[in-house]
Amino acid sequence: MPQGTKINKIEKDLRFQLVAALICREYSTRQILNYVNNPPRDKATGELKFKSWNIKERQLRNYIAGCYRIFRKNTDQKVEDKIARHIAIRQLLFQSARDTGDIKTALEVEKDIANLEGLYKVTIESRMKQEIVITGAPPPVETPEDDPNAGINDVAG
Repeated sequence: MPQGTKINKIEKDLRFQLVAALICREYSTRQILNYVNNPPRDKATGELKFKSWNIKERQLRNYIAGCYRIFRKNTDQKVEDKIARHIAIRQLLFQSARDTGDIKTALEVEKDIANLEGLYKVTIESRMKQEIVITGAPPPVETPEDDPNAGINDVAG
């Protein structure tokens, strides 16, 4: 696409999705610019996966800034909303696993849902306490702050 050519909203949304995906894969700005201006070819057909954007670094930085605005907006959601969304996604996974007879996956998804709902919180806390006891680390020695020699005789004796 020649520079200065306007793109429609659908194309713009697709560009943001691609740049966001590349950011999440930890591509550098230079790597993203190279990728969008020199698109890869489909291995089966040899055709370009998409038309070259033919953009300069400044325009790419606008896309990147827009992606980070979207990232921030998505992370500004309330924790309860995020948990509800994750549970809804897992419920779909559970139904799919159950419908295909994949009992192991269905049980793992159910366990994950219970974990998100906080049902395993006590178990995790008790495991952490057990790990502390098992390591055998000695308890900290409390000494008065004003006596620099306090506790020395206890350790040496």
